[in-house]
Amino acid sequence: MKKIIISPYSKKLREKETPHPKNFPMWKELLLLLPEYEIIQIGVEGEERLVENCKFNLPTSDLIELSKDIGTWVSVENFFPHFMHYNHPEKRGVVIFSQSDPFIFGYPKNINLLKDKKHLRWDQYGPWELAEYKKEAFVEPEAVVEAIKSII
Repeated sequence: MKKIIISPYSKKLREKETPHPKNFPMWKELLLLLPEYEIIQIGVEGEERLVENCKFNLPTSDLIELSKDIGTWVSVENFFPHFMHYNHPEKRGVVIFSQSDPFIFGYPKNINLLKDKKHLRWDQYGPWELAEYKKEAFVEPEAVVEAIKSII
């Protein structure tokens, strides 16, 4: 069975309880569309567990080892695409963007999913605490599945 690592969340916002504007709201729907894959969730303790196999608070060396033997990975625009680009440049992944510009923050080798440029925030380098959460800024789960299947 092919393995997929998911990195579903961005760092919690300071002084704000709303979801991070980068956090894809349809993970549960997406995961239901991927029954033929072994899904491993990475992140930090305290994040919602979306699958049974969660690896939280891993040291860098363990995360490097875990990510060696995967078919692909799926992430929101957080640390993980940068981590994979540096540690496993040969591996392609799927990055779900909402309000960040993939031409600035993405890597061309990955499949960078952006629903529409109209959702990009005007200040790409400003603090995320100033951005509102927009569920409508995200692609549908089926687009993510199509991207995954084009890699694996």
